[in-house]
Amino acid sequence: MNDAPTSLPAPAATGGRGRADQDVALANRINAYRTALLAAQGHTELVARLGPRGYGAATLAQGVALCDAAQARFNARNAALAEQQAAVTALEAAEAAARGGFSDFRTIARALFQRDAAALIGLRVKGRVPADREQFLTTANAAYDAALGNAGWAARLAPRGYDQAALQAEQAKLAALAQAAATHDAARAVAQRATAERDTAGQTLDDWWGEFRAAARVALKGRADLLGALGM
Repeated sequence: MNDAPTSLPAPAATGGRGRADQDVALANRINAYRTALLAAQGHTELVARLGPRGYGAATLAQGVALCDAAQARFNARNAALAEQQAAVTALEAAEAAARGGFSDFRTIARALFQRDAAALIGLRVKGRVPADREQFLTTANAAYDAALGNAGWAARLAPRGYDQAALQAEQAKLAALAQAAATHDAARAVAQRATAERDTAGQTLDDWWGEFRAAARVALKGRADLLGALGM
């Protein structure tokens, strides 16, 4: 089948201008190789001259298949990068919501229990909020659990907007953050694997084309018109 897989729009570059330029260069090579090979397949004299050098119709078809495989990997990698970017956006939103909610909770609790050392410690009001995500989740969950588990603290927090339902809603934000982090990590792994597979397919195609180009230049020596038909 000669129809190449349709390219997906490339997501915003995540590896800098150099990586983006490499992506464009690979896409251009795939297209150029495929165009040349399709031209060769439909050109009787080209097939006749290339055949003795090992590039008959069947071998040219293999080259087209390698182009299609490389294009498919290229598309898959772009799709994976788009999924990764969506996961990054979702993670940032979830983290902002969870940390913002915990900051508000600490502000209220600090004012309510400013003279109750045990409450300040139990509700994790003292000290800095951990920057590390896992440590933050542990700290915030412990604070909400403490608020829910202490009737006296709960009674004072409820009039300030932190009744049982509100505290459980804050815990749900933490759960959403944990899930968003897991989704992000999975999407990043998929994108890394897709990039490796794209690179391997591209290298395989480049190697095949390098051998084909050498054979074509010998087979078509003195025929600039035929070499031109192959983009050489």
